[in-house]
Amino acid sequence: MRKNNFSNGAGAITDRTLEKQSFLIIPEGVAEVIFAHRLKGATIDDQTIIEPKWRLVWQIVNRDAMGLDLSGADLSGANLSGTNLAAANLGGADLSGADLSKANLRRADLRKANLREADLSRANLGGALLEATNLSRTRLKGTIIDTHAKLELRWRLVWQIVNQESSGRDLSGADLRDASFHEADLHEIIFCGADLTGADLHGADLHAADLSKAILTGANLGGADLRAANCCAANLRDADLDSADLRGAKLRAANLTMARLTGADLCGADLRRANLHGARLGGAKLSIVQRLRWFLTILRSRSSFPQK
Repeated sequence: MRKNNFSNGAGAITDRTLEKQSFLIIPEGVAEVIFAHRLKGATIDDQTIIEPKWRLVWQIVNRDAMGLDLSGADLSGANLSGTNLAAANLGGADLSGADLSKANLRRADLRKANLREADLSRANLGGALLEATNLSRTRLKGTIIDTHAKLELRWRLVWQIVNQESSGRDLSGADLRDASFHEADLHEIIFCGADLTGADLHGADLHAADLSKAILTGANLGGADLRAANCCAANLRDADLDSADLRGAKLRAANLTMARLTGADLCGADLRRANLHGARLGGAKLSIVQRLRWFLTILRSRSSFPQK
């Protein structure tokens, strides 16, 4: 494996859109915004003053990073889309929020790396080492993961759900904490009693899904299709349901304490015995009957402790 011998000295950056500028000083903090965008094809000379982190990112996307030792590197928020990182050592690296879509990570060492909220869609992870890797809310749509790749069973299951036909699949009681099902097709799936704490289900198709008794504390269900879904006795405490379609959903005895339901469509939803203590329903669509029941539910919830 090649050592990272990229120079981290001071230099200057000129982009194709900034060809007339020969000297740039990027203020700290501003670089986090600018360099999160693609640096492929940008030019750096010896006069630029930029943080070593972003110089390293530039070098990775513009030079051959195959087999490079990047263990422990801070690459958080970087745009590494389409980059060749095959056989690279990224053990313990911080890749949280990074864009690694279409990247070649075949046989890469990602053990103990932080990939929280990273985008690995359509990346090649064949034979990669992902043991003890943080894949919380990591997008895995279209990602290549073969039988030689080493990762926790939980994350392999998440990958299977996202990339294989999962409608109607029974995943009762499954451990899917912090999984990313962003815009996934999960209609009629059975998540009864499953642990989806902190999961990203934004824009997911959960039409007629069974989420009864599921744990969805802090989950992101914004914009999700939950029409006719069974959410009876589900724990949706502090969940984000903004603009979700909950028409005809069964939310009987559900815990919606501090949940965000701004702009959600709740017409026809069964909210009997649901705990709406502290819930935000600004702009939510409710029938007159539902509004009356909600008002009575709030009165009852104020006289009891919120569910845990």
